[in-house]
Order: sequence, then C-alpha cells, then structure tokens
Amino acid sequence: MLLQQLSVISGKLPLLEEVCIDVGSKGLLCSTDTFAVASSLRRVDLHHFMLFQMPIDGQRLMHLSATVTHISDVEHIMSFPSIVECHLSMYKPIFQSFSPICITNERIIRFSTNSTQILDTLALPTLQELRIIGCKADSGELTAFLLRSACNLQSFVTDTSSGIHLDGLSSLEKPTVHVNRENIVFSLFHQLLSPRILPGLRELAITVLPNFVMYVKTLVDVLRKRMERQAISLRLLCADHDNRIIKHLKQCGLDLLESEGVRVDVEYSFSDSQLDSPWF
Repeated sequence: MLLQQLSVISGKLPLLEEVCIDVGSKGLLCSTDTFAVASSLRRVDLHHFMLFQMPIDGQRLMHLSATVTHISDVEHIMSFPSIVECHLSMYKPIFQSFSPICITNERIIRFSTNSTQILDTLALPTLQELRIIGCKADSGELTAFLLRSACNLQSFVTDTSSGIHLDGLSSLEKPTVHVNRENIVFSLFHQLLSPRILPGLRELAITVLPNFVMYVKTLVDVLRKRMERQAISLRLLCADHDNRIIKHLKQCGLDLLESEGVRVDVEYSFSDSQLDSPWF
C-alpha cells in the first residue's frame, strides 16, 4: 500500500535523495515504478523487501540495500551507472545463484552481504571495503573472489562465524572482528601472530563481548608481535561500560604497549545492530 501511494506522487519530489522502507519482516517488492518518485534519489534502503526479478530503475542511485531472490537481480543492480555502495542480502529459500557469466562492476567501493554465493558471481576491481555478516564464508570462495577482482581491499568486517583465513587478504589494513565463537577467534589471532599475514595492518577493531576475557593475553601477544613491524592501533567496541576487559588487557601488558606507541580507542554502547547495519 505504501509503495502504491508513493507511485502516485511520481516526479513530484525533485529534491528527495534518500528513501528507507522497513516493514519489519520479509515482503516482496511488487512494483518497480515506486522509485520514479524522485529524480534526485541517491540512496535506497529497502531493508526487508525482496526484489523478485523486478529490478528497480537505478540510473542515479549511488547506495542500495535490498534482499535479492535471483541472480538476475544482482546482474541488473551491478549495471547501475552510479552505484558505489551496495548491501545485498540473499533470501536463501528461493535464491537461484547459477550464472554462466562473471558480473563485473568497476564502480563499487563498498560491498556487504550475508552470503558468499553472491560473491561467486562477482568481480569488483575497485572494491575497498567488504563486509560479510551472518554466514559461514568459505575461505576458498573469498580468495577466489579477491583474485578475480584484483582489488586493493583495505577494510574487511566479519563476524567470526565466517572462519576466514587471512593469508589471501594481503592489502588489508583495517579488519573488524565480531567475537562470537571461541575456536575461530583464537584461529584469527594465531594467524595475526605471523608477520607475513596482513603486512600492512594499521588498525584492528574488535567487538568485545563478556566472554572476551579469555582472549586478552592472546590479543596482547598479537599487538606486541605486530609492533615489531609497524605502529598499530586497537579499537575495542564494547556493549556496555564494564571496564573489566580493559583492566585485564592492561594487566597482561597493554599499558606497556601503549607507552611504546600502540593507540587504544574504546567505544562503548556498541550493539549487534550496528554490525548488522548495511551502511559502512
């Protein structure tokens, strides 16, 4: 109903640049005329709306967030001439991912998804920031995507359900790790102890949950090892103002590393919804 009402005012909102529609649950987008409402539209956030082989007109769109159900939707979105930032969720029950061709987009610099199946179809040579949240990301798929794209990836955000191997991310400077699985967190930290992994690493951002206390010694070891190569900063994204983690880190040697040049920033009131947000 809302989409139909918006269609009625087509062309009458010449200065509207951003539209966000959240229905609270999955819903099909049954009309593509809606986005003719504003000739200046630059950002569209459809949130839970699914595009069902009915691609929108994206001649001027620069930022898009939507749920896709078919590879044809992905192909059409990648053809938008001005798109630079894109979040595509895959509706897994009905998504058809097979594509005989590789879809290349040479404009997108920020991309996020909940499925590496979408990455299987893409090459994004200008990509700088990648976010994979809420899925098990096979390291082979990710490595193949990065090799195919030949991009200079600088920022990578993941929750640790992804189980990512970092050796294929040589250009990465700013990884963000969401801590939610013990064995994978230790695996990531163990990788970072090697100086050949992420040689250009300048900043490590970690979301801190109550069980993070078990990782503090390993994290300090990682920072100490990385400081042998170059200066590094640490961002701790905390859910509340409980400073036990900071105390444990300092007891394990973080205060000494700070005196040697490690910069530590602590951000409180961080929530999972911020991690899940499509926008960087």
